[in-house]
Amino acid sequence: MEMKAIEGNWIGREGDPMKLVVVSEEDIRMGTMSWDSERKRFVARTDQFQLRHVGKMDFSFYQFPNQTNPRFLLARIQMRTDGSLMCQGPEVKLVIEAIRTGKLTGVLEKNEKMNDIHPHLKCSGDELAKWIEETGEDVVFPKVEDESELIFTKAEKPERKAPDKK
Repeated sequence: MEMKAIEGNWIGREGDPMKLVVVSEEDIRMGTMSWDSERKRFVARTDQFQLRHVGKMDFSFYQFPNQTNPRFLLARIQMRTDGSLMCQGPEVKLVIEAIRTGKLTGVLEKNEKMNDIHPHLKCSGDELAKWIEETGEDVVFPKVEDESELIFTKAEKPERKAPDKK
């Protein structure tokens, strides 16, 4: 994937704006703005993602900010032929199994309300890349039937014209 292609303004699933800036070959910054209904104001946020390339696949590796016990999020990033960006999470059952068997460093947290287990990755991008390569990228990130939940659309910059002088 051409890194410069993902730079720019994007519209997410909920219609919220997102700006991606490539800082280096393995570092992307994401700026978002969302509405805080309790405080009745917009909240801006900047996050940093590491990028890794495994075979033909690009994936992002994100550390949740302000965590005393750091945990990470993993997503496959793919530019589509229509110019949209798809961000897909991994097959969660595989991640849980990899943590249980020690192939990935992480913690499994039981969610009583939803009666399921949440895997929290605590490994390096290199460790993830190795696991994805050994497991198979199409196994870790299987094809999904409905991609609409995973798509971000590029927001075109409006053309600004100088006002007519009379």
